[in-house]
Amino acid sequence: MRIISAVRPKVATQIPEPPIARFLFADTRMAWFWLIVRLYVGYQWLVAGLEKLTGHDYSIGSTFGEAVKGGAWVFTGHEGGALTGFVTSALAKPGSCRTLYCRMRQSSLTSSPSVRCS
Repeated sequence: MRIISAVRPKVATQIPEPPIARFLFADTRMAWFWLIVRLYVGYQWLVAGLEKLTGHDYSIGSTFGEAVKGGAWVFTGHEGGALTGFVTSALAKPGSCRTLYCRMRQSSLTSSPSVRCS
């Protein structure tokens, strides 16, 4: 216990905030600025999310409602395609050549006798 009490400071030290940080984040005069920033970021987040869900552009402008290149990310007919390929490779038998490691070893010029790819 003596070591712990020796390490603890006797007086609390407080480092003051820089004046510019206090003005930007603690002053109520900057509330309108942060309101505009938060509304803009929220609008961009909402538009990007809707575009990924539906595949249509929802931003205000001349492209409103048009289909975007690439289509929707979520509601498509390809659900689980990438995950199926990953699980198939991950759960392959270690001795078979379906594993990525064996395919890489077969394509290289040197082969290790400890790795058997049949």
